[in-house]
Amino acid sequence: MKPIQLFIYSLLIAAFSSACSQNSRTDKNAQAVQQDSSYVVDVIAADYAFGMPNEIPSGWVTFRMENMGMEEHLGIINKYPDSLGYEGVVRMTREALAQEGMNGFYPLLGLREKQYGGPAMLSPGLTGETTVHLEPGVYALNCWVVTEDGEYHMQRGMTRPFTVTDKSSGAEKPETTTDIAVSSFDITIKDPIAAGDHTFNVDFGNSHNVHLAKLEEDTDLEMLKEWMNSIRVPSPVTFLGGAEQGVEGTSSTFKATLEPGRYAFLTFGLAIHGMVEEIYVPESGAAPASTSAKPTNAAIQIESDVNDTILPETIQTGRTPIVVKNTGSVDYAINLFRMKEGKSAEDFKTYFEAVNVYRTAQREPGNAPYYSIPPPKVVPAGEQIELTLTIDESQYVILPILMTGSLEEAWRDGNIVHSMQGVSK
Repeated sequence: MKPIQLFIYSLLIAAFSSACSQNSRTDKNAQAVQQDSSYVVDVIAADYAFGMPNEIPSGWVTFRMENMGMEEHLGIINKYPDSLGYEGVVRMTREALAQEGMNGFYPLLGLREKQYGGPAMLSPGLTGETTVHLEPGVYALNCWVVTEDGEYHMQRGMTRPFTVTDKSSGAEKPETTTDIAVSSFDITIKDPIAAGDHTFNVDFGNSHNVHLAKLEEDTDLEMLKEWMNSIRVPSPVTFLGGAEQGVEGTSSTFKATLEPGRYAFLTFGLAIHGMVEEIYVPESGAAPASTSAKPTNAAIQIESDVNDTILPETIQTGRTPIVVKNTGSVDYAINLFRMKEGKSAEDFKTYFEAVNVYRTAQREPGNAPYYSIPPPKVVPAGEQIELTLTIDESQYVILPILMTGSLEEAWRDGNIVHSMQGVSK
């Protein structure tokens, strides 16, 4: 760690330690100020800590995050039960940081109520602005980027409790230039994009996220899509910010300045399944609105009552609508996985048998023989849902699980582990 980084890190850790005992004291390394029709909270991101005020108002709030570290950082805003209180979140955070690995964080993670978005990935030396709408309560800002050693930044101290007060920010939602819609499993850019300053509006049809990356002419997009499954530093591209996952049905905004060149809007964990939109911003004129999200194949249908599932043995590669119909009398969640190259449904079962605990398997980046396609989708009894995935030449594992069941147990039941093979036309 360089001397200036060490100095900044020491300041932020000191601020957090002070906050543990005095929640009325404001971190001197960050500010919250009214600016015109917006309310701006300055956030410092270092390796590995956040600096920001202990208290901010409710309503529309802009998080202006400056990455002063040497690694990429992001900030997901998690809300916790009011009954836990600020001191409770601080106490549990300190206890979690004192333990090895992720074990100390599981109790705290289990108490999360909602994710309210936040600043998406920023490369070192850059500053991004993301605006979200917050209700009063107790929150924490968390970074889930992974170090070269395989640890989450959160494990190394990059988690910051704060309180949102009853006092309103009085701010308005920023005026936007470009609309983006995210759903399962699409990113749709609704307006042409020219070079210059932009304020993007992100509508959350599902609780996903949008990261904006600046690509070089020779950047391998397929490699980048796979990197987005682990976000393990170093990053292969420059990230300009974006919007982390908000509550379904809500929206948030983020700012970015685009020069002529190649860019991609990507979703963590889902870019490899089709949630990516590449654009090329020209010297003059504008990049067109989205076209890649449109299906290229006819829809296929999966019917299941959990105990009996009917699905095709093969599925064509390309953008494919998948209709999942619940033929039973109880709700279930459909879980989808894409097996890595050379892996099959049998490898899926063997892996879970070896690991034994699903949560542990999920939290170890890169070790599983599959790419998860989150989140599980609830299919109500007697109804159907539609998903659109980008299918490649891999095997896909499907598990319909009753709402009272769990994935930890389901993989043991060979009767509900089903698979399809992606094949070229």
